[in-house]
Order: sequence, then C-alpha cells, then structure tokens
Amino acid sequence: MHNYIRLYRAVKGIYRFTEQRFRGDVVRGFLQISTSSSARQVKAASGKSPGRIIRERVLIEAKALLNSTDLSVRQVSDTLHFPNESFFCRWFKEASGLTPGAFRRGRNT
Repeated sequence: MHNYIRLYRAVKGIYRFTEQRFRGDVVRGFLQISTSSSARQVKAASGKSPGRIIRERVLIEAKALLNSTDLSVRQVSDTLHFPNESFFCRWFKEASGLTPGAFRRGRNT
C-alpha cells in the first residue's frame, strides 16, 4: 500500500507541475527511490512508464492550449517549455498524427 501512496504522489506531482520541465529526478523526488526502482514501480502500478505518463499529460495540455486559446504555436511551445517551435511541431505530429496547425484548424480533441 505504501508504494501506491508514493505512486499517487508522483502522478499528482506530474499533473500539478506539467508546465515545468520534467526530468527523472522530479519523479524520483516524489517517490524517494532510485531511477530504475521508480520506473519499475510506476509501470507496475499504472501499466505506463513515467515518461509515457508525462508525454500523455503534455499532449493533453498542448491540445487544450491549441483548442481553447489564441496563442500562437510558438507561444504554446514556449508555455510547455519545448526548446523551440520546430521541435514542438515535430513532437506534436509524432504524438498526435497531426501538425499543431492542422489540429487547431480541425479543433480536434
């Protein structure tokens, strides 16, 4: 049960700090265990790696910003702390199958 409390805290922290850059040490800090142990425990409890949880959450945030704001793609990229707009566009297309512009034009979910 103690591991589930740690997992809950880690996932809650991920959601709360989505707008910040995530590194393995953020997740480890919540779990207070080593990198490999934290990854195994998160995957065992959730069926997803910490990285996948983070990527899914960032994609949700990106889609929400594209759907509900008039921020430019560059501003969305900056808001989500991507190194540049080009990288964000490539990442978004790989994650969602659409470019940010095409996603916004379609107002998809």
